[in-house]
Amino acid sequence: MIATLTGKLKIKLNNQIVIDVSGVGYCLHVSKNTLDNIGEVDETLTLNTDLQVRDDSILLYGFKFQSELNMFKLLQSIQGIGPRAALAVLSALTVEQIIIAIKSSDKSAFQ
Repeated sequence: MIATLTGKLKIKLNNQIVIDVSGVGYCLHVSKNTLDNIGEVDETLTLNTDLQVRDDSILLYGFKFQSELNMFKLLQSIQGIGPRAALAVLSALTVEQIIIAIKSSDKSAFQ
């Protein structure tokens, strides 16, 4: 498993980035929160990662903060929520906002 990646940010798109680690470019799917906090192209960064191997794909997800990775995994433990939906929630809400919405039973925060 790939737990973290440290390298230079080469490409920054809406929900994906490419990090060059010793000459190998890793494509990672990221949330808006991570995208907003990682810096600019050619800067060095470290991301926490989650590697998901499926029958038809191998996907790598990256997170600036460990708390965001933990919430990503927790959201996927809910029936019907996969990695895309979990990433969408983390793009719309911060970890703190998700916790507050869950504690207050605010279902509208997730719509």
